[in-house]
Amino acid sequence: MSFNSESATAATSSNVSDRLALLDFKRLITQDPHKIMSSWNDSVHFCNWVGVSCSSSNGRVVTLNLES
Repeated sequence: MSFNSESATAATSSNVSDRLALLDFKRLITQDPHKIMSSWNDSVHFCNWVGVSCSSSNGRVVTLNLES
């Protein structure tokens, strides 16, 4: 499964909303057999989570790659 989006504006609140949206998405996943989302927690920045790619210009999530 892959998602792609670009945003031209950068704001700290947007980065927080990206992190919260990813954590909400994770809560909806009932099966993660390859433990792709095991890194999705507050111990590391969400742009470093497995399967998450962020824009280098604004730090917003641009791609999710949840394939094993």
